[in-house]
Amino acid sequence: SPSTFNALQAIINAAHDTTGGKQRVEVYCWIVTFATSTNSNSIYYKHNDPSNPDQYWVTLDDTGAETDDKALDPGHPKCEQYLTDVCMDLINRFDIDGLHFDYIRFTGSTQGYNPTSVARYNTWNGKTGQPATSDETFKQWRRDQVTAFVRKVYANMLLSKPQCKLSAALVTWTPSPANSSRSS
Repeated sequence: SPSTFNALQAIINAAHDTTGGKQRVEVYCWIVTFATSTNSNSIYYKHNDPSNPDQYWVTLDDTGAETDDKALDPGHPKCEQYLTDVCMDLINRFDIDGLHFDYIRFTGSTQGYNPTSVARYNTWNGKTGQPATSDETFKQWRRDQVTAFVRKVYANMLLSKPQCKLSAALVTWTPSPANSSRSS
């Protein structure tokens, strides 16, 4: 309060204030990347209609169920672009020192089955049907979608504000990939 209060700008102002010999503190925007919320204003509710594939960005598991965290699927190009735009809006509108990604992953090994993502995977790999959760090529595809998003944000960030930094809270589960299944 008041409604015009901008908490991020207030944090930046305080952290970057070096008057009186104060030390400057870097400010990173923490982004919960793919997980959304069940709050009625959540991006999930704007992009969860399976009858409209262009606007259905939710990741599904191999049984067709949505995830508990209502996560978006980085394999959907419109989702990837939207999240890139959100990141770039923060970078360009605010004097932040960096972005920090959290939940920059699928939260389970059976996820990534958004119909648009699976169709892209099949087209790219000359396949049909639903890939098995054990399919090493599909596992790599999922990892590549996350990597492509990070690279896109990073490349755009470097063009716009090269001094900005990118960090992430990374996690993997056992068994982790022992090697890449990419051919190139």
